[in-house]
Amino acid sequence: MERIRLVAGWLLVVSGVVHVLQLFRGAFNVGVFITVLFGILYLLIGVLLLTNPKRIWFIMGIVIPLLGILLSTLGALSASAMSWLLLFYIVVDVIVVVCCIYLVTGKK
Repeated sequence: MERIRLVAGWLLVVSGVVHVLQLFRGAFNVGVFITVLFGILYLLIGVLLLTNPKRIWFIMGIVIPLLGILLSTLGALSASAMSWLLLFYIVVDVIVVVCCIYLVTGKK
């Protein structure tokens, strides 16, 4: 369980940093704002999973990345092309959600 928590936490931290770095890619728009907002949330949840493992952070590690999956998928559909970055976001979010569901349910 400890390793799974660490994997979820570090994936959120790394993904959060990548999300925030979108500020420096080009023009600032609503999509970039939402991406950076998610990056900040991912960083916060990731650090809390690493330092203060409580059930609420596992639940947030499910809910927020599920929203991220939805928004990334909608972004890919609206752009009519899947970028490597969107694919990275979706894959990381799916892994984090699965890890956090496992941690919430307490399966050993």
